[in-house]
Amino acid sequence: MNREVLQFKNTPPGIMKVLDVFYKNELNYILFKCEHIFLGQNKNLDILFANSVDYNRAAIILKQRGFKLRLSEKVEKYKQMFCGIIDNVMYSIHLHREVAWHGILALDKAPIFARKKELNNLIIIPSLEDSVLIHAGHVLFENFKITAKEKQFFERISECDMDYINLQLQRNKWKSGFNLVLSGNLQMSKVFTAWMRKIVFEQKTMLYLFGKI
Repeated sequence: MNREVLQFKNTPPGIMKVLDVFYKNELNYILFKCEHIFLGQNKNLDILFANSVDYNRAAIILKQRGFKLRLSEKVEKYKQMFCGIIDNVMYSIHLHREVAWHGILALDKAPIFARKKELNNLIIIPSLEDSVLIHAGHVLFENFKITAKEKQFFERISECDMDYINLQLQRNKWKSGFNLVLSGNLQMSKVFTAWMRKIVFEQKTMLYLFGKI
């Protein structure tokens, strides 16, 4: 049994119960940014759905089980956050219909699902390449800092299929931002420049950001 399979066995039981319900309802999903959850260190789950139908069904399923919508897409486009109690423990489930932060689309999700890794029926994670991209996108578009967990992924860049990574970055217009993250030089002026290079040709995204501000 490899390290990844052993690791996810520490996932909090309430999260496993949510995933079991999603699996039994045949929802097509991938977990992402979940390494801390697999270690039993967090009760927040980020989960990406392959299509809007499954994304909306997941929301209905959570509501039916007593979860409350705390953050809707009115707060942040492409995602919803639900909170609920399972076995006297509070959990937060973040549903995503795209890989995006602050309404900025970062990656095409179809190839992410095509390359997914199934550790078992419930635990489905991105490939190494997609994990590197997702963590880099989270740093660039939301968190603006590199944690030890993210550094561990970036140190594995030599193991990655760079043709695939570059294709995703070129399609989504943030290769310079990706390189900035890998350099570790996250000055806000440089982050702002990377954002502008990304959204200058994406009128809808730019309008959304101005409206949000």
